[in-house]
Amino acid sequence: MIKYLIILGMFYQPKNKLHKAIQEFIGQQNRKVIKEENLQAYKKYLGDGIERLNDQHRKCTRVSANFWKSETDEHLHLENVVSLSMFKFKEKGVEV
Repeated sequence: MIKYLIILGMFYQPKNKLHKAIQEFIGQQNRKVIKEENLQAYKKYLGDGIERLNDQHRKCTRVSANFWKSETDEHLHLENVVSLSMFKFKEKGVEV
């Protein structure tokens, strides 16, 4: 069974209330395990959460979610706010 391990990469110094709120939201995602079939829904959840926070902090410059994929892993980068990696792994000894 293919899964993804969610690991926080880097936090930048928050510049405003929006950055702080996003860091708190993304910080709750650290060390979660997501099944491969749930990955797209999880990425949508992250993107929707960031949009919701953008709407709540209208006076701040909006932050956009930039997802990108390396050869094996997925990544989320929010410029000057936080980075998050989703490392792909195969669970050994589990047959479904």
